Amino acid sequence: EPGTVTVSNISYSLSRNAKHMYVSVQLDPVVVGASVSIEVYLNNGSSPYFVGTITTDTSGVTKFTVVNAPSGSYSTVVTDVSAAGYTWDGVFPENSYSK
Repeated sequence: EPGTVTVSNISYSLSRNAKHMYVSVQLDPVVVGASVSIEVYLNNGSSPYFVGTITTDTSGVTKFTVVNAPSGSYSTVVTDVSAAGYTWDGVFPENSYSK
């Protein structure tokens, strides 16, 4: 029977020169090779500033890079998680980041 995968954490960090912003999405349980899709919104905009889909690493984490991210307030919406043998519960934690 397929298991359920959840998004346990969404975190933000900056590159060393603070030009680029990283958005990390952690899955629970750790699933390697899962496809994660996100939309990143800037200053509560109505359309996403950044959209991306990448696969999780060996720690069950995806690390998206928003290149040349301007200053502002960010929030991330997880739009899809796809992993063999798992069903995503459709839930993700509230999150925000001010750059």
